[in-house]
Amino acid sequence: MVSTDFGKSGTAVAVGSLASNRPTFLMIGSGSGTDLTTFSGLIAVIGSPKAFTSTDISTSKKITYQGDWTSVEMSGLSLREFILNAGSVDGKAWNYENFGDAVDFDGSTELRIELTWEVF
Repeated sequence: MVSTDFGKSGTAVAVGSLASNRPTFLMIGSGSGTDLTTFSGLIAVIGSPKAFTSTDISTSKKITYQGDWTSVEMSGLSLREFILNAGSVDGKAWNYENFGDAVDFDGSTELRIELTWEVF
């Protein structure tokens, strides 16, 4: 996983003032399988932004974000990347995750993304 420049800057702002640019959506894409800290969004957005299904802060120094997509939403898609984003418009990524080989969905499989941050 790569923490983006936006995410690094946003962390300081959010921790200091609980600013409005905190993570609020997960977004998925069909990307290229390349990581760069200069990324501010997805290479190729697929589907709709997903507000978190849950956010768990019950464990000290950890935040777990969860997003769920139905098999209908994922049908026919090839997933290669996802971001934790500030808002529903691509370009404000707190982090970017990709995988070299695409995960293809045939309409029979749901998707759940759980992303846990630990503050050091």
